[in-house]
Amino acid sequence: MIENDINKRADTRPAPTISDIICAFKSKCSVGYLKYIKQNNLDISGQIWQRSFYDHVIRNERSLNAVREYISNNPENWEENIS
Repeated sequence: MIENDINKRADTRPAPTISDIICAFKSKCSVGYLKYIKQNNLDISGQIWQRSFYDHVIRNERSLNAVREYISNNPENWEENIS
C-alpha cells in the first residue's frame, strides 16, 4: 500500500446515520419554512416538528398497514404530543 492510499482513508467520513439524515431533513425544511414565513410577512408561530422520531423496519403487510393507520390518525393526537 502506498502512502497516498493511507491518507485517503484517513480523510473519509463515516456514513451518516438515520438520525443524521432526519436531522438534516428537518433542519433544511425548517429553514425553508421560516424563510417563506418571513418573505410573506406571516404572523405564524409554534412548533414545526415533533421532537425525535420513531424508526421502524417494515417487514410485512401487517406492519405496513399499522404504520399507514398511525400516519392517518396521528394528526388527531398532535395537540396531546406537544409539550
